[in-house]
Amino acid sequence: MTYVGKKPADIIATAVDTTTGTFSGDLTVDTNTLFVDSSNNRVGIGISSPDGRLHVHTASAGSVTANSDADDLVVENNGHAGINILSPDANRSAIQFGHTSDNLQLQIRHDGGTSLSQIISDDPIALWTNGSERARIDSSGNLLVGTTSTDDSTDGFKLKSNGQKLTVTRDGAESLVLNRRTSDGDILKFRKDNTAVGSIGAWSSGLLVGTGDVGLAFVDGTPERIQPRKADDQTSADGLIDLGHSSNRFKDLYLSGGVYLGGTGSANHLDDYEEGTWTPTFSNLTVGNGTLAGVYTKTGNTVTAKMSLIFGSTTSISGNVSVGSLPFANGATNNSAHQAVALDSGSYWINLVARFISSSTTVDIMYPSQVPYNTLLTITATTPFTWTTSDRIEFTLAYSTS
Repeated sequence: MTYVGKKPADIIATAVDTTTGTFSGDLTVDTNTLFVDSSNNRVGIGISSPDGRLHVHTASAGSVTANSDADDLVVENNGHAGINILSPDANRSAIQFGHTSDNLQLQIRHDGGTSLSQIISDDPIALWTNGSERARIDSSGNLLVGTTSTDDSTDGFKLKSNGQKLTVTRDGAESLVLNRRTSDGDILKFRKDNTAVGSIGAWSSGLLVGTGDVGLAFVDGTPERIQPRKADDQTSADGLIDLGHSSNRFKDLYLSGGVYLGGTGSANHLDDYEEGTWTPTFSNLTVGNGTLAGVYTKTGNTVTAKMSLIFGSTTSISGNVSVGSLPFANGATNNSAHQAVALDSGSYWINLVARFISSSTTVDIMYPSQVPYNTLLTITATTPFTWTTSDRIEFTLAYSTS
């Protein structure tokens, strides 16, 4: 008899049915080339003790056995190991996963016709590391990292598939870090219809926000400051940028310090401005049922105080009149008022002067000799004026305070 291949002595089997080609018991071909483990219903290629239903063994990977959840096909080597699925250039090579209800739940493939590598599934695709889910693409196509919810109030990264928005939520710390290394320049660029409309960037260890020639630089230094700067090339914008517009103004400006107007020298420094009311007091005059009002404006060290007193029927005068309780003391002795005017019984006006008393908040009312109405007055007298009833006094007093 002539034998092709191995001799019968090389085939180990407990029984051979030569009619049907069915073997009973284990089968070994060329020692470890092929081994059939009949007791465990396993086949080994290159191994006599297969880990799974089919074990393709090139060399030992070490002291490891296949996980029982995925031991239907085991591929093992002591170096790189893998499975090749080959198809013509215009066709797909794929691995498919299915269940009883659907024999194609997931497909991992390469499409040679479109040159695309694809993972195709009707269900969410989740990535797990260290025993936990870290990222997923849900059934709507949203990319979620660190969360399984698209709710903006839930911590995690959410990129909506419809381009609606990107949301990054984190509890108790920064949600997003953007880092530009080495040079100053844009960190975040904003576009409208693919045209740049603004940017946020780094400048001189600070932050520069703006668009084109208009920008604000936030500088953390000594002193800390916000200053104008061109946003496009980060060059100086000294005297270039307006704040507000004639028809679109800001409302209130709150400053704890001063403002430099028209220059940067000490003479341009306006460190105070306020408006208010004051209540005049008098010596030798009782207002009674008269009408009395006082207002003032203070700009820097210049005070403008106004007073209006209309005598009533019970107003009484007992001597020379002084006005006190000015809102601020004058800054120099004998600092005269800019103007003071009195109306006597409606018959004529008298131009007066107010003289301060020793850098105080009190002034004496001084007057020249009484002259007819509309006659040019020349201040020559310094004798305090003695008032009579039914008179009216109004003055605007401009003076300097310390």
